[in-house]
Amino acid sequence: MEKELEKFNFRQLSIFRPSLLIGKRDEFRLGEAIGKFFYTLFSFLFIGPVKKYKGVNVRKLAKAMVKAANDNSGSRIYLTNEILEMGR
Repeated sequence: MEKELEKFNFRQLSIFRPSLLIGKRDEFRLGEAIGKFFYTLFSFLFIGPVKKYKGVNVRKLAKAMVKAANDNSGSRIYLTNEILEMGR
């Protein structure tokens, strides 16, 4: 999907690749619930090179998206660690 979007040559394209999304959801997803459980137990271990796998709160993701939309920095891919920084 990302490669196809890049073919359109948009003036600005922000692609976000968050890891596990943390937030309230109306529907239940077993795999996501298991992931959240283990993330909560071991979140303190997500430092250094594995920080990119840290869970991202949906509110922080939304803040990062708004900042990226106002940035006008062309096309860019945002990974979890960048999303967390931008979402502060």
